Amino acid sequence: STFSIGEAIYIAIKPVIKLIVTSAIGALLARKNILDAESSRKLSIVIINVMLPGLIFSKIIPSLSPDQPVVLGVLILTAVIYLAVGYVFALIVWVTTSNPYNWKHGLLCSGIFNNVGDLPMAYVLTIGKGPPFTEDDTDLGLAYATILACVTMLGVINLGGAKLIAKDFRDYDPSQDHTPEVDVENAPTDSHDINKDTLEPNSYPLTRIPSAPLAPMYSLTEINTDTISRTFSHTSAAARSLRSGRSRALSHDSSVRSYRGHESVISSDSEDTHKTHRNIIVRMWNDSILPFLKGLMNPPSITLIVSIIIAFVPPLKALFVSTNYHIAQAPDGMPVLNVFIDIGDFLGRATVTCGMLLLGAMIGRLRFAKLPHGFWRSVALMTILKLVVLPIIGIAWVEYMQSDLGWIPKDDQMLAFVLIITAGVPSATTQVYFTTYFAPPGIHPIALDCLAIYLLVQYISLIVTLPIVVSYTLMNII
Repeated sequence: STFSIGEAIYIAIKPVIKLIVTSAIGALLARKNILDAESSRKLSIVIINVMLPGLIFSKIIPSLSPDQPVVLGVLILTAVIYLAVGYVFALIVWVTTSNPYNWKHGLLCSGIFNNVGDLPMAYVLTIGKGPPFTEDDTDLGLAYATILACVTMLGVINLGGAKLIAKDFRDYDPSQDHTPEVDVENAPTDSHDINKDTLEPNSYPLTRIPSAPLAPMYSLTEINTDTISRTFSHTSAAARSLRSGRSRALSHDSSVRSYRGHESVISSDSEDTHKTHRNIIVRMWNDSILPFLKGLMNPPSITLIVSIIIAFVPPLKALFVSTNYHIAQAPDGMPVLNVFIDIGDFLGRATVTCGMLLLGAMIGRLRFAKLPHGFWRSVALMTILKLVVLPIIGIAWVEYMQSDLGWIPKDDQMLAFVLIITAGVPSATTQVYFTTYFAPPGIHPIALDCLAIYLLVQYISLIVTLPIVVSYTLMNII
C-alpha cells in the first residue's frame, strides 16, 4: 500500500465529516419545518423520477463497455449475496434476542436491506477525487453504486420486501407490542411462514400520505402504489382460490374412495386436476411474474436497462461517447448524441446531496416513545452484525474474487472499493416509510419505535466503523 495508517484514516474520515454536516443540515431543516414530511416526499419523487435516471444514464454508458460482462455479473451476484447474508443475520437476531411479536417481519427487512445508494456514492465522490483513484474512476464508481442500488430496489419493490413489512400489520394486535420469551421454533424462516390468513386489499389505508419520508434510493414505491395494491388483491384472491382448490380436491378424493371403479368419477377427478394445474400457472403469472414486470416500468429501472444495452453495443455507445468505433461526429467533434450524456450529468449531480439532506431530515424526525424490555440486546447484535461482521465478509469475498477467481481485475480498484463499502452501511431508511405506510390509522406501532432506535444506533456507530473499513481497504486491498 502507498498509504500510511495516518493518511488512510484521514482520507477515510473526510467523507464521514461531509455526510455528518450534510445530514445535520437536513435534520435542522426538518426541525424548522422547512423540509417537512410532505416536502421530503415530493423531493424524493423528483430524485427518483428525474435525478437518479440522469445519474444512471450519464455514468453507466461511459463507464461500462462490451468487454466487462463479468463486472456486471459480479455486481449483481454480490448484491444478492449481501441480501442473503442480511437475511441470515436477521434470523440470528430473532432467535437469540428478545423482540416484539409485532415486529417479526420488520426485523427481517432491517437485516436484509441496506442503504446502498447514498452512502457509497457519497464516499465515491469524495475519495474518488484523490489517489489512488482518478476522475474516470469516480464515474466508474458511481456507475457501480447505481447498479447495486437498483438491484436492492428490485428486492424491495419487485420481490416482496414491501409486502414483507405489511405482514406485521395483517391482524395487528396492540397487546402483542411486547418482547416474548425467545422461541426458536417460532422464528420466521421465510417471507411466507407467518400468518397464513388472507390479506384483504382494504385492510390498510393505501392512499395515506406517510408522516416520514423515505430515503431516495428506495422511494420508488411512491410511483408504484397501484402495483403494490394490486399485488395484495391478487394475493388475497389467490389464497381464496387455493382454499377452494383444496376443498375440491378433498371432495374428489372422498368420491373416489366411495365409488371406486366408477369411470365417470375418475374422469371428473382427472379433469379437475388439469384445471387446478392450469389455475396454479395463472395465479403464478398474476401474483408473481406480472407484478414483477410491472414493477420494472419505472424511470430508474427503464433507464438502467437501456443504459446497459447502449453500453454493451458498440455502435450505440459510439453515438453518445467517444470510442474506438468509427462513426460520424457532430460539428463540435463530439458524438452526435453526447448532449444527452451532458443533460443526464447535469440532472444527476444533485442526487447524492439531496439524498443526504433527506436522510438527515428523516433521522431528525425519528421519535421513540418506549423500548421493549431487553430490546437493547437486539439493537447491539444487529449493529455488530451489519457494521462489523458483514464488512469482514465483504472484504473476504472481494479478496477471493481478486486472487482466486480472477473476477475483479487488479487494475479495477474502484470495483473492489465500492463492493466493500456497500457491505459496511446501515439498514435502509426506507423501512420507516413502509412501516408508517402500512400501520393502521391512529396507532403508533411498536415497530416504529424499534426501527427508530435501530437506525439511530447504527448511524451513530457508522461514524466509527465505516472509516475503519475504508482505512483497511485503502491499506490492504486497493
